[in-house]
Amino acid sequence: MKAEGLSPSGLPGRSHGLFGRDGEIARLRQLLDTVTSESGLVLIEGDGGTGKTSLLKVFEADLRAANRPFLPSYDFYHIDNFRARVIEETITRALLASRPELQAAFQPYHEARSVLERSRITGSGFQAAQQAVREAFVVSYNRAIHRLDSP
Repeated sequence: MKAEGLSPSGLPGRSHGLFGRDGEIARLRQLLDTVTSESGLVLIEGDGGTGKTSLLKVFEADLRAANRPFLPSYDFYHIDNFRARVIEETITRALLASRPELQAAFQPYHEARSVLERSRITGSGFQAAQQAVREAFVVSYNRAIHRLDSP
């Protein structure tokens, strides 16, 4: 006889909640409370299978509940770096085409891309350079949006 709450194999069923992530959820909710009129990107990073996507779903539910607008989330971990670059470059080019004065805001991103290209050639520090590009994109985008929001 199968005990209630167990899978057919006799193991506990999969939970649909998040456990042990209270600190991260609190930090995301704090962002929701403190960022009022500004737009921005939030970078959630970590190893595969650690619950980043689940954490993001909780944050998106909070945004919906607060009736706050948000853009779709992109999971750069599960897409190859070519597609990540296409997304970053499309956003960057669209912003710079309409607002060339934002060029300086994207300088850290362009510098990180140059380092990545050099590491591709030398084969040295490639993964660290990829991570640096992701982080530089978030910083650059947030700088640009902050400049757009400023009078």
